[in-house]
Amino acid sequence: MAKGKDTHSTGRQQINHTPQSHQEKEALKQMTAFNRQFMETNQAPDLQAITEFMRTITGARYAFLNLLDENRMEVVTEAVAGPSDYLMKISNLLGFQLVGKRWPYDQARHAAIESSNLTTFDNLQDSIGKIIPSSLASLLEKTLNFGQVAIFKINKMDQIMGEFTLIMHGDNTLVNHEMADLFASQVGLFLDRSKNMQDLQNERNRLTEIIQATHVATWEYNVQTGENAYNERWAEMLGYMLSELQPTYAHEWRHMVHPDDLQRALAIFEEAAEKGSMYTVELRLKHKAGHWVWVEDRGKVVSLTEDGKPLIMRGTRTDITERKEMELALAKNEQAYRAYVDKSPLGIFVTDHETRYLRVNPAGCEMTGYTEEELKKMKVVDLLPPELGEKGKVGKGEEKDLGPVSGEYIGLRKNGERYWGNIHIARIDENQLVAFCEDITQRKQVEEKLQEFSLLLEQKNQQLEAALRQAKDANEAKSRYLSHMNHEMRTPLNGFIGFIQLLETTRLDAEQAEFVHNMQRSAGNLLAIINNVLDYAKIEAGEIKLNNRVFCLEDELQTAFAPLRSLAMQKNLHLEITLADNLPRKVLADPDRLRQIILNLGGNAIKFTEKGQVHITIQCEETTQYHHLKLVVEDTGRGMTQETLKKLFRPFYQADDGSVSQSKGTGLGLAITRELVDLMGGDIKINSTPGVGTRVEVNVKLPKTK
Repeated sequence: MAKGKDTHSTGRQQINHTPQSHQEKEALKQMTAFNRQFMETNQAPDLQAITEFMRTITGARYAFLNLLDENRMEVVTEAVAGPSDYLMKISNLLGFQLVGKRWPYDQARHAAIESSNLTTFDNLQDSIGKIIPSSLASLLEKTLNFGQVAIFKINKMDQIMGEFTLIMHGDNTLVNHEMADLFASQVGLFLDRSKNMQDLQNERNRLTEIIQATHVATWEYNVQTGENAYNERWAEMLGYMLSELQPTYAHEWRHMVHPDDLQRALAIFEEAAEKGSMYTVELRLKHKAGHWVWVEDRGKVVSLTEDGKPLIMRGTRTDITERKEMELALAKNEQAYRAYVDKSPLGIFVTDHETRYLRVNPAGCEMTGYTEEELKKMKVVDLLPPELGEKGKVGKGEEKDLGPVSGEYIGLRKNGERYWGNIHIARIDENQLVAFCEDITQRKQVEEKLQEFSLLLEQKNQQLEAALRQAKDANEAKSRYLSHMNHEMRTPLNGFIGFIQLLETTRLDAEQAEFVHNMQRSAGNLLAIINNVLDYAKIEAGEIKLNNRVFCLEDELQTAFAPLRSLAMQKNLHLEITLADNLPRKVLADPDRLRQIILNLGGNAIKFTEKGQVHITIQCEETTQYHHLKLVVEDTGRGMTQETLKKLFRPFYQADDGSVSQSKGTGLGLAITRELVDLMGGDIKINSTPGVGTRVEVNVKLPKTK
């Protein structure tokens, strides 16, 4: 395969190119829309729309989006763009459908494009290597007049995720390569973030299913803030709904702990929090109905602050009321002991001072796989794995010192299978011990899964934060680029407008005066477009602010109405303006932004009304601290559908109506208007009926002047 040309090897830094064409400006708008949509909705990227957009901005005849599979063994064509009839011809010549096609990974081709974000080839055959036979590639080139081929890498960090393959028609060459390179980097961020979010959701779903299946209560504690969070099972243990306990803080649940258990439990908990070690404690908690519930609480520190202090603790809680009640009953009454032993779900083992089994209940037999008669011939050490056997032996005289003991152990079943058990050993008399054992194998598996999930969740969060930072950096680069482009255009335009104004002062015949008037109007429209784009760039960056001052309201209103009257007169429309008698004389607000709102809404009404009238009404309601100003703009224009109204405030949105194409602007006026109204603490409502007209109502509150 012939080597491609490294035509663009930047690290995707800020682009200094200043777009001059309408197409480039439209492309920037759509890039903004792609980025905003994905960041705000968290939806998966629309791969077909992305591919169509890449084809449009580069001037390519065909565009193909190819992504590496998870094993990096194959490349999958996820989307194609181009004239549908020609794409059908390509599929017919190749003998298969393009979308979904899996191609073998070509190491030589990868090496040719690896060093550069953009690589170009003079023909198709050089760009595809051995993926397609050379004779078939030659046939495609001749039949469809293929020209230059360009490949844009899609990266995640320094790893290739895929590529855009673009094919030009005839002698056409690639355009807007810098903008396309920036878009390819955004696509990489979109794809990586989407995959991370899906992986994280899958892990959450899997863990939720495990927890629900085992009925384990889980909790999380923020050591620094004292805030606790629980699952439904935790609340159910105490007779509560989760909403009644969420969130709570450490000092709020202490009153639920039995007074005899509080200090002991707190000491164990605080020691584990300080040392970052695992802890287990048994305590009583008060049920909503008033009785006490015995629980076994287990947990450990799972994450630290930046300075190494404990941050998050997680753990499980098990209802052991049944076990504790049984222990107490056995200690009080032998008859009750016999009944509970036989029916207990816990394994109960009675041993002599040499740890020989004397009595084992049915649950204990089921747990170990042995019959009671078999166990009576065995010792405790016989049910422990070989490497733990020595720890199960008790030396002569030591049995007298063996008091109440609780803990976990690993046991050995008759079939050789290992299991996790939770054991509590109590002394019956000098010669006998009783052990209460619970099979906690399933719970231990859940705890292991919880630990794995905690680590995975932390990794995924770090990856997601990194992806968000990259997306934010890319968006800021775009905003800087947009602002730079508009400033660069405004400077020469202001000079142009100045020369037009000087030209108006000279002696001109009628035709020349008309020409100058048209130039003045066009330049004014272009300046308005640039101002709108600059305003929206400031809004996106959070830099737009109100410059409030005291001014005469009526003077500013009349200033705003003057150009609207001129526009209405040019279209032979009746413009009616109604001002309430109680309008305040002086107000505290930003006069420029208030005037901008009136001009945007009034201008839109006149622009989209062909006959009839436009009615502007301004009213005022007074409260103790504010003038509540209501602006209503009504027209008898063509109106809008409900579907159009839903999209009306989207940046760069324009109603798709060819009959008014000459009236279209940037599509930013209403988006900017809504942001300005929000800044003034107000709201905007629009009602419209197709063929009847539109009514826009704006309410803002202006502080009263002293």
